[in-house]
Amino acid sequence: MRDVIKPGVVLFITALAAALVLCLIQLVTEDVIAQHDIDAKNKAMGEVLPGASGGMFGETVETGAASGVTSYNEGIVDGQVVGYALSVTAKGYGGALNLLVGVNADGVVEGVRLIAHTETPGLGANAKDDAFLDQFTGGSGTFSVTKSAGALDNEIQAITAATITTKAVTAGVNEALDFVKTLQSGGAK
Repeated sequence: MRDVIKPGVVLFITALAAALVLCLIQLVTEDVIAQHDIDAKNKAMGEVLPGASGGMFGETVETGAASGVTSYNEGIVDGQVVGYALSVTAKGYGGALNLLVGVNADGVVEGVRLIAHTETPGLGANAKDDAFLDQFTGGSGTFSVTKSAGALDNEIQAITAATITTKAVTAGVNEALDFVKTLQSGGAK
């Protein structure tokens, strides 16, 4: 019996010590990780809404939506709202797409970034490329997707073999634009 108890006690003490060390590490690094996440989000918001990068961003407002615009931050310069950085979730081919869309106070897209996705490498994953996302920059209104070469105003050239992903990103940007219109008209807070 003693042969079983002694190793059990040693194993318990070792596991307890390891758990305490992990808790201590988590406590020490928690604030550093949280600050890093805030800095990364602020950097990304500055990239999609460069008109506010010299100012600041307001508190994150959660919309409570499971898809579409899930949260937003106001871009503020000299006390004036110059635009919005909106977190958008859309359903792509491989699952959820998390976008960050910058829309200025005039309802013009200033930038789009694909923050997270599970799209197919080499196909839908190409939606993260600037060559694709920059098609939205400077546009307003409603975007549509085209497969033909020579996209016109507010037409987004589909990614080859990734039309579902292209349509999902386009729908997400359109939802962000609609949300800003609603927000500016006094709705959707």
